[in-house]
Amino acid sequence: MAIYQFYLAVIPKKGIGEYLGEIPNKLEVDFQKRAENILKNEKVFDYFEFIQHKSWEIANIDSREIIKEIDQKLDRADWGNDHESNNWKTETNEVDNDSWILIDSNRHRIKEFTFRADLRQPKLKFLIEMVKLAKEKELLLIDKNGNLVEPEIEDVIKLVKKSNAYKYVQNPNVFLEK
Repeated sequence: MAIYQFYLAVIPKKGIGEYLGEIPNKLEVDFQKRAENILKNEKVFDYFEFIQHKSWEIANIDSREIIKEIDQKLDRADWGNDHESNNWKTETNEVDNDSWILIDSNRHRIKEFTFRADLRQPKLKFLIEMVKLAKEKELLLIDKNGNLVEPEIEDVIKLVKKSNAYKYVQNPNVFLEK
């Protein structure tokens, strides 16, 4: 992940609400541990991942329509696509956006859905498009710290402004010095 990319996980509002009995403001997320496990080639099913899978299972959303919409926003990556994993990546000198959806291939149901938006992109076009998609599909967005927000651009921008990606884009030298 490039420092100028802002990460968001996507989760269905209906699923998390039914599973937890409420929509929390924050979920317990340990992305550092997840990253360490990936580097060690270990797969550890954690609390956040469990909630994602349960929420998507409860919501029972067909992946095909969302996949078609992302196909219109990004190029398919030339790696990692199979009957369960869908990967997109549009990378040029000006922009680097990507997305990933893991599905249950037997039922075409989403299990996990994430994207990373390049904060250098003029007018944050991809980020805004993904927030609109989340709103249309009644999905919620979760940042790397576990903050859960409605798909309203004002709420997402508040998360963006707290991120290292934003701090880097604002002033790379100051960010790197710290």
